[in-house]
Amino acid sequence: MAELYPNDDLLLALAQDEGTGVDYIETGRTPYYLEFRRMLYRLLDTARRAGDLRVYADGDLSIGVKPGAFWDGAVLRDYGGCDQSPLVDDRAAIYVYLNRDGGLVTDEYTGFPEPDVLHIRLARIETSGGKIAAIVDCRGQQLWNQPVSGAHCVGCGVNGTPMILFHVAVENGATVNLHAGDAPYGYRIIDAWSIARGTASGSWQLQTGVNPVSDLVSLPTQSGGLSRAGLIDPVYAEISLGGSLAVVGDGANAHVDVYIAAVRMV
Repeated sequence: MAELYPNDDLLLALAQDEGTGVDYIETGRTPYYLEFRRMLYRLLDTARRAGDLRVYADGDLSIGVKPGAFWDGAVLRDYGGCDQSPLVDDRAAIYVYLNRDGGLVTDEYTGFPEPDVLHIRLARIETSGGKIAAIVDCRGQQLWNQPVSGAHCVGCGVNGTPMILFHVAVENGATVNLHAGDAPYGYRIIDAWSIARGTASGSWQLQTGVNPVSDLVSLPTQSGGLSRAGLIDPVYAEISLGGSLAVVGDGANAHVDVYIAAVRMV
């Protein structure tokens, strides 16, 4: 059903919207064109920020993007906007977004990157018959989201550095790659611990390829038992963007949940 308006008497009694400062034009006010321009001026002033990073068509198969700014971790980045960015014809969906370097991506046809990959979603576009058939604004997806289950949880102290908590489930003492040359950002490991699932003994270690990040952590033979790394090597604790990190098991029968605490490097 369509949205309802307030009743006519209430609408006619309104003088100004307190939240935006936009005036309602009173019946009989003259000159009406001037009153309308005043209302339009205030509306545009209020809505101006809603145009940041907005995608619009500027040709049959080309788009422009309005200037705007976005946060990359603790860094505020400015995007200067663009125009005449070409699109491929006859695509049911073109996913337009800014990557972490502020570059405009217009050749992605399967979907937006995963939430743990830094990007700013802008629009989904359909092209057909040599023209843009539809532009769906996706900027709101940046405003309403939640932490990604199983990937990382972000929290921060007052004026502190956000902490990242990774979870790795190790089965039968196997080695599990948390990042295999695809770390979505740089981070520094500051702690690591585990909770045993079952009573099988074993051990694990954090490694970046062949370099050990932690010491060898032995597991207790009690289900739910806690073990903690006694050493985080500062030489190898920093994982760069596109880097690797693995939890290396000893190949025994141990089942264990490993938690890795880190801070983002900007």
